Amino acid sequence: MTKAKILKLIGLGESEKILGVDIGKQTIERLTNTIVDNLDPRIYPEIKPLKTDKKSVISIEVSASHDKPHLAQGKAFIRIGKNTKAMSRNEYERLLLKKHEEKLHFDNQICKGSTLKNINETKVRDFLKKLIRKGI
Repeated sequence: MTKAKILKLIGLGESEKILGVDIGKQTIERLTNTIVDNLDPRIYPEIKPLKTDKKSVISIEVSASHDKPHLAQGKAFIRIGKNTKAMSRNEYERLLLKKHEEKLHFDNQICKGSTLKNINETKVRDFLKKLIRKGI
């Protein structure tokens, strides 16, 4: 199941204790640029400073993406429980194929069980003549 949004708070310690974080004039802008510039395809987070108990935290909210997988600094990662691990090349390729499977055309795929007897020679000749006329 895809989550609608992902929320991360910067400035929390273990057990969600509020530690706070210093927020300067350009902190939010730098954080936004770092996230946007290092992900491909890009994700545009909603980043807000929050104040609570005289301490500041930063809220980063990201809508779930339908354009997966995303690369972070050119590498694919996978979340396993609370851990983030580099994705294997095979897993990354599998996700890319799954993402683009509906874009793959039937004429690029192997027709299992077919033999030369299934090919209509006249239609193939007509098709080749059309290609030659078009200069292809």
